[in-house]
Amino acid sequence: MTLFGLLAGCSTGTSDASEAVAASENRSDAGGDSLVGGGDSVDNIDVSSGMGESSNFQPSAGDPPNQGEIESGIDGIITVPIDSADHVRDRVDYPTSPPAGGKHMPVWLNCGYYEVVVPNELAVHSLEHGVVWVTFLPGAPPAEELNELRGRVDRSTHLLVSPYHDQETPFVLTAWGRQLPLDSITDPRFERFLDVYLKDGPSAPEPGAACHGAVGVPPDEPRVQRSG
Repeated sequence: MTLFGLLAGCSTGTSDASEAVAASENRSDAGGDSLVGGGDSVDNIDVSSGMGESSNFQPSAGDPPNQGEIESGIDGIITVPIDSADHVRDRVDYPTSPPAGGKHMPVWLNCGYYEVVVPNELAVHSLEHGVVWVTFLPGAPPAEELNELRGRVDRSTHLLVSPYHDQETPFVLTAWGRQLPLDSITDPRFERFLDVYLKDGPSAPEPGAACHGAVGVPPDEPRVQRSG
């Protein structure tokens, strides 16, 4: 069973308000595919008051379709309209796969290289903090490119990598409200995307906020709290 300690005072890094998440040990016998622990809802997380929409969030539903390309100069980038950054306790039906923003869990997913699928609702919170989420289609990318990504996450505080089954290309790069499908990370647009969006990208509601000290222990435990 998953044991959460007290995640108190998890600062967003861009707001005077702090986040406090208290959770108890999950003793559910359901064993379902939950976000954190068992069951379909997130009943084992007690969300403190004042953890609603980000104070820095501005809806992007009115962005023109090519806004991402205009701001970055990257051919093929996709703008994903985002109309909410609310904190929720249940699963979210996102309009894209992988998701590129929207409602999410009140705790984020620690960055790193995961060998297993991670909960969307945790990863989206990480995107809010300026994270670039690189997802790969299992079995598609060559081993050397995955090894390169393993090395990259060790050199970055805001890079998240994980497998994702429901995507059409070997790789998808995702920042808040922005996506770029790629066949290979040797494509020069890979580096350009990181240059523009990693950590302090123009679309992130809380650029530079932490991507550690919350939930997730790479490579294979995305639902548990990192100890220490």
